[in-house]
Amino acid sequence: NGNVIEFSQVVMFVYEEELLRFKGVYNVADFQNANGLLEALRENLGEYGYKDIISYKEDYCQYHHRREKHCAKCAEVCPTFGVGSNDSLMELAFSMVDCINCGACVGVCPTNCLEYEELPKEGLEEIIELYKGQKIFLCAFSDYEKLSTKNVTLPEFLMPMVLPNLLMLNENDLLTMLQTSGNGILVYGESLSSSMEFLNNITQQIYKKDSIFLVKTIESLMEIAQELPSVESYLYKNRYNKPFRESFAQRLQYMIKDNDFGLASSVVKENSAPVFYGDIKVDASKCTLCLSCVGACNVNAIFARSDDFSLRFNASLCTTCGYCVTSCPENVIELSREGIALNAGYFKSREVAKDMPFLCVECGKAFSTQKSIEKVMGMLSPAFSSDFKKIKTIQCCPDCKVKVMFGDANA
Repeated sequence: NGNVIEFSQVVMFVYEEELLRFKGVYNVADFQNANGLLEALRENLGEYGYKDIISYKEDYCQYHHRREKHCAKCAEVCPTFGVGSNDSLMELAFSMVDCINCGACVGVCPTNCLEYEELPKEGLEEIIELYKGQKIFLCAFSDYEKLSTKNVTLPEFLMPMVLPNLLMLNENDLLTMLQTSGNGILVYGESLSSSMEFLNNITQQIYKKDSIFLVKTIESLMEIAQELPSVESYLYKNRYNKPFRESFAQRLQYMIKDNDFGLASSVVKENSAPVFYGDIKVDASKCTLCLSCVGACNVNAIFARSDDFSLRFNASLCTTCGYCVTSCPENVIELSREGIALNAGYFKSREVAKDMPFLCVECGKAFSTQKSIEKVMGMLSPAFSSDFKKIKTIQCCPDCKVKVMFGDANA
């Protein structure tokens, strides 16, 4: 806001990993001598300007104000304290001072709650549209600057796409690149992200080949680029007002059509946030359709149909956070995180439980399910055994419940 605030730097003579995540905090053991340490400290002297780099929307956040911690991937993957999690309040905290613009938090968020201000996802899609029919050479600004200083010239058949960072890209961003360009992607860097490896798991199952290729050195570029495969094109506008897995599901369905390509495994790799997809199983015989799981799911992967009293689940929208499992009072939900089943059924909602409607004994209106009323009757009947009215209210809709309680005992 234009004010000048003074900050200090810290040198620690003991190892505290958490403190080292703050900017301006150093461990003396990381330097060979005192002069090296002093040089690092002096280089930081001066004035800095800060601005919001990451914007945050609570709508679909799977950490914010939940009863239990099931997701804080952004805080876990942050190398500094740009994003932190307050587990007592169940709220995220953002520090523009500590943020290093790596974009990792944006890339791992399963629900589009975080946005990279310098390049929003809608802006990224507009850039990607310029690459129709091109072969993409993907690299970060920092790597592009290194290549420029070496006067590296790319082959004419490659089109560079230079982004602020590559960790901001999730699997839907990458699939958008593949389906818009119609070709595989070359990625310049040290390693592929979990999302990139997951896309390769998918294309291996469908096309029997990778679609994203790592280029560590320019010397190896030509050999890899010559074997860049084509990918089926698909022009589709992503839905940025919804969690990105809805758009990802649409894109995958186009690739799969009515075929069954088996399972594309989730990716868990060291020093990188995992990419999980999966499914749930519900013991329908014990489910009372209390709808606690529906209330717990904020991406509409689990929902109820009031017209036939059924509980339905769409696996392709599920982030496998597991909040539905711990929210279920009957403990009848089992979650797996094995990966995406590449068949048409995985992308459609299916019935996982169903019950008959329970009709109010007074007015005959359906207001609950048979199993839920039977459960409540079993729990409360012993306590209400001497009170006819109270037992009857259990079997009444909210309107009739009041009439019975304040009316005649035989009403």
